[in-house]
Amino acid sequence: MREYCFRMNLFVWQSLKEAMEIKRVLLSLIFAMGMIGAQGLTVTRPEIPPGHTVPEGLVTSIGAQISIPFMPRIGEIFEVTFTVSCKNDLDRIRFGPDYTVIFTSNAASIISGKEQRFSGYMKRGEIRQFKARMVINEPSPTVSIKAAISAPVWGPQGVGFLLFLTDEKTGQYDTKDKWLRKAANVFWKYNHLDAQWLSEPDPKLEASNRQIAVEMKKFEPALTDSEALCLHQDNYFLIINAIGDSCATDSERVEHLLKAGWLEAQRAGAKAKEKWLNDFMEENQRRWAK
Repeated sequence: MREYCFRMNLFVWQSLKEAMEIKRVLLSLIFAMGMIGAQGLTVTRPEIPPGHTVPEGLVTSIGAQISIPFMPRIGEIFEVTFTVSCKNDLDRIRFGPDYTVIFTSNAASIISGKEQRFSGYMKRGEIRQFKARMVINEPSPTVSIKAAISAPVWGPQGVGFLLFLTDEKTGQYDTKDKWLRKAANVFWKYNHLDAQWLSEPDPKLEASNRQIAVEMKKFEPALTDSEALCLHQDNYFLIINAIGDSCATDSERVEHLLKAGWLEAQRAGAKAKEKWLNDFMEENQRRWAK
């Protein structure tokens, strides 16, 4: 009897261990799926805050959600999904029966699905999805993507989001948070007073460094923010090392650097850039011709 109980307890313990292992694996899978889903973007129209009154109408009768499966790059086709959920019977409150869904964007081209129509009142609990295919052909600092549903008796009601250009070289877009974090990494780490890159970021440098980037991009619009600050740094090196015309202005020195191939060298990698800059400084020890 004791042996039987012991075996039963052992069996139960092993079963519990197996169950816990299965649970752990399932949780890992759920977490992994969540991480995969997080690579895209989903925005739901906010619910009405508690304590606020809203006139009876579409805003309390329709839920709206917009999503993309991944963060696109310039030239990459992506699909936008607009999901509409009905909270009340729209035939009872006479919203409909003909509906129009419209996708819009300030910078992305809509390849298909820009305008879609359907008839018949939506019922309580009904969910409908509408899809459009888009592509960002030209770089734009921000890309607005919106979708809305409307009927003859009421105006468009919908939801949208903004994408931010986070990598000018690859044309990658992402969320505002990612853009702010990446921008801060650049603008907070350059000390323009000593023309040095810092190991620890300093938020107080952001405003002045942003202005420097704006000024440098006037000479070459293709510069990224980090390249603009590097150009400012190299101009500083020319001054302190008495390279070139001592009477030259900042504009003249920057223009001379760019004409000599500075940007190409900057993008060729650290070693190639170092060799180029040393050669440039050696060639321009004397005053350059005006």
